[in-house]
Amino acid sequence: MKALANAILLLALLVAFSRLYLQVHWPSDVAAGGLVAMFWTSIVTVFVSRFQRSARSR
Repeated sequence: MKALANAILLLALLVAFSRLYLQVHWPSDVAAGGLVAMFWTSIVTVFVSRFQRSARSR
């Protein structure tokens, strides 16, 4: 599972770098996209862990 997460993270970083290298986005746009992705991932992680805990307690 960790290998998959690392591969996905590497792919996201490569895409972000390519956007900057090809100059199709401003650096602030790429940074904002990364922050939004981290925020969304943390929200989904919290809700999934709470759902799994509640499912185990039934």
